[in-house]
Amino acid sequence: MVTDLTGITEVQGRLMACLKDLHRIQDKMVDLKAFEKEVEKMSELLRRVVVALVHRLLVSIEGCVKLAAQAEETVKAIDSLSLSLMKPQQGDRIST
Repeated sequence: MVTDLTGITEVQGRLMACLKDLHRIQDKMVDLKAFEKEVEKMSELLRRVVVALVHRLLVSIEGCVKLAAQAEETVKAIDSLSLSLMKPQQGDRIST
């Protein structure tokens, strides 16, 4: 049981680190209004390239948001599993 709890704690720690990384990335996002003004000055070809890159970025962000939600749900499941493993079952004796 101790090894199970250790493994669960390790997985939870890794997931929490990933969540923190995602939040740091979100905090570093660029102000889009200034970027849009720069794009307006570009040639048509460059604008198309930027639009394609922005589309890929938006799809990636959407995937990251889904991944973060899944990670949060996994952390909750691990927390509840940890708590259930730590609680003594009926009939179990607690040695003193």
